[in-house]
Amino acid sequence: MSEMNEMKVKIEKLESMLDASVRTVITAVKNDLSSSLKVTVGPLPQTPELIPSASEQSRYTIIPPVGPTTYQDKVLKFTTVVQSQALLKKIWVFQDSRDPLLTIKYWVGEQFNYDDANPVRVSAEGGGNKFMIINEDSDGIAGIAVTMY
Repeated sequence: MSEMNEMKVKIEKLESMLDASVRTVITAVKNDLSSSLKVTVGPLPQTPELIPSASEQSRYTIIPPVGPTTYQDKVLKFTTVVQSQALLKKIWVFQDSRDPLLTIKYWVGEQFNYDDANPVRVSAEGGGNKFMIINEDSDGIAGIAVTMY
C-alpha cells in the first residue's frame, strides 16, 4: 500500500471516530421560502419528506458530519419544489468534521461544494438539538440563508 493510500485510510478512520462523537439534531424547521422543501440524504427521503412553504415542522433529523472527500449523497439536502427547473434550488447542510467546533455549514447550488460552504447564521457550533430557519435573503448564498438556534 502506498504512503498516500495509508494516509487516506488513517484520515477516514479519524473522520469515522469524529462522526461518532458529536451529533447535531434538527428538532424543527421553519420554511420561510415561497416553495415547499423536499428533505433527503442522497436518494433517501427523510421523514417527513416535505416541509410546506411558510410553515414550521417538528422533526428529528441528524445533520451528517462531512469532510472534503465525502460524497454528496451523504449530505443533508433541502430541495425546493417548483414548477420550473430554472427556479430549483438545492440547499446542502452538513456538520464540518474537519472543524474543531464541528461547525454547521450550508451551500446552495446544483452540486455540493464543501470548500465554498458558509457557516449557518447565529448558532453554527455543532452538537445538540437545533431549530433551523430557511429563508430568502439577498445576503445569503444564491439568495438563501440558513439560521440555527
